[in-house]
Amino acid sequence: MIRKIRSFLLDLVCITGKGIENLINKYLMRRIPWPRIAALLSGILVFSVLAAQNFDARFLRRTLRMDYIHSGSSGKSEISLYRLIEEPFWGGPVKNLIDTFNYGECMVKMFDLNTNALLYSRGFSTLFNEWLTTPQARTEVFAFEESILLPFPREKVKVVRYQRDKEQEFQPLFSTVIDPGSPAIIRDQLPVYSSGTITGEGLAENTLDIVILPEGYTSAEKEKFIRDATRFADNLLSWAPYRDLRKKIRFRYVFAPSDESGTDVPGDSIWKRTLFDTHFYTFGTERYLSVKNIWKMHDVAAVVPYDAVCVLVNTTKYGGGGIFNFYTVCTADNNASYFVFCHEFGHSFAGLADEYYDSEVAYEGFYNLKKEPWEPNITTLVQFEKKWKDMLEPGTPVPTPPSDQYKNKIGVFEGGGYMAKGIYRPWINCSMRGVVNDGFCPVCKRAITRMVNFISDN
Repeated sequence: MIRKIRSFLLDLVCITGKGIENLINKYLMRRIPWPRIAALLSGILVFSVLAAQNFDARFLRRTLRMDYIHSGSSGKSEISLYRLIEEPFWGGPVKNLIDTFNYGECMVKMFDLNTNALLYSRGFSTLFNEWLTTPQARTEVFAFEESILLPFPREKVKVVRYQRDKEQEFQPLFSTVIDPGSPAIIRDQLPVYSSGTITGEGLAENTLDIVILPEGYTSAEKEKFIRDATRFADNLLSWAPYRDLRKKIRFRYVFAPSDESGTDVPGDSIWKRTLFDTHFYTFGTERYLSVKNIWKMHDVAAVVPYDAVCVLVNTTKYGGGGIFNFYTVCTADNNASYFVFCHEFGHSFAGLADEYYDSEVAYEGFYNLKKEPWEPNITTLVQFEKKWKDMLEPGTPVPTPPSDQYKNKIGVFEGGGYMAKGIYRPWINCSMRGVVNDGFCPVCKRAITRMVNFISDN
């Protein structure tokens, strides 16, 4: 029994994004009697308390925001630190501080300056990474605003920002030492905007906190924005697996007005004065909507604790975008907007890849077919055992033919990630491939569930 408890606690310390639920199931499968399961559960409680105490010993429950410029081309990129800002809340978890997913094109790590112990890490992606895959990036240099959010340290720390290389390995791109007592950290009161809770309750550290922000809503359109934000939150929570996880999810809104309604549509010579300077025709793709003023977006979001930012754009035009641990952006009044919102949130929150391969996207060689992509719902079969191999029914052929026999079964179907050959997806037509409402496949549902549990400390 002692060995079993010790094994359980070691597993708990090393727990990954699969969540505590999977760990408990593991011990149930060993047929440990319920009284012993209760003892194991008490171990979880003790661990949770100790983890929270450890957080408070090292961090304040505030956010340290790093704003910087990321510039370059396909041959070279550069980080230029612009400012450090203290935000009033920490919306992230206090136990799961170390990234266990290894998702994203980038990674940030915070180290104790004296011991070099890893204190915090998170994977993410940026618009700059997508820019590198466009034809223009071979000859032109562009610059983008980016921000990194960190728990506010009590002592000096080293922060390192990494970028994946062509071999999919993280390489350091920028590092800096941060003294939390430095007068260089901006501690001004952030702008005051009205905010409210749409749904959900509990401590920020124990919930997935999603904030919806307005773009292209004037002061006179505040009530419209609140109605729009509410219906989009309700719709996401009606999709599986979110509807089964809704007790772990909270939606808030913050209202900040724009001078004009709508957004920029460069292809139609439409230009609007809006808060976050969103625009269609990102990288020449008409429907690709993106946010330019990243720093302003975080200024507005900082009114409340948050894990994920969603920008709702006041227009009827079709479009949106989602970048992992960066943002979701979607238009409010198109007939397909609900689908677009949930699809793009799949990118930005759970790191899901696009599973389609016949579109107008401008990317060139987005994936290295000799390496396994980091996204959980596509594979090159290089390391398929790390993906959904465990979910295949015995006898399922790999690759799997897209026939009626496998129409509603998990398989390995060729085509995905903007490429018709060499990339495989798990479902014939998941919501990450086509316009299918409430149609995430089992592989995507598992990825979403794992991320919700990780962020909500469950």
